[in-house]
Amino acid sequence: MAQTIDPKDLGKYRKSAPSKSSSQKNATQSKGLAKEYLQGGYFDQSEHLKREYIVEYPQQIANQLAYDKFQQMSAAGLRRFFTKVRFLERKLEAKGDFAAVVPELLALIPYVHNAKTRKVVPQLFQQFIEQNVNAAVQSEHAFREGFLKHFEYVVAFFPKSR
Repeated sequence: MAQTIDPKDLGKYRKSAPSKSSSQKNATQSKGLAKEYLQGGYFDQSEHLKREYIVEYPQQIANQLAYDKFQQMSAAGLRRFFTKVRFLERKLEAKGDFAAVVPELLALIPYVHNAKTRKVVPQLFQQFIEQNVNAAVQSEHAFREGFLKHFEYVVAFFPKSR
C-alpha cells in the first residue's frame, strides 16, 4: 500500500537550493551605494585616500555588480569604462591641463546613461559613475588619487569568474 503524504509536509521532502557564498549573499541583499558614500569626499585630513574607498566600498560595489540577480555587469563592460578613465589620465599627463580634461570626464555621465538605457550596465554602475565623476571634477587630485584609484580597486575586486 502506498504511503500518503499530507500536503502540509511537502516542504520536508524538498531539496534545498544550493547556498550562495557569503559575498554573493551580501551583494544581493544590500542594493545600491551606501547613503554616506562620497559624503565626506575621498580623502582624510592628511589628503590620503580613505580606507573605505580602497577596501570596503570597492569590494561591496564589485560584488553587487557581479552578482545582481536582475542585471549583472560583465567584466568587459566594467573594464571598458575603466579604460576610458585611464585614457583621460594619459591625456592629462600629455596636456598637463586638468581643465581641458574635465569636459571629457563629464562626458562619462551621458555615456553611462546611454549604456543603462540599452541595459548594458545596471543602475548601480550608473550611480557609481555619476557620483564619482561629480566628485572627481573638483580637482586633479580628486581625479587622480580619488576616483581613478577607487575605480581601480573596484576592478581589482570584480570576480574573474562567476
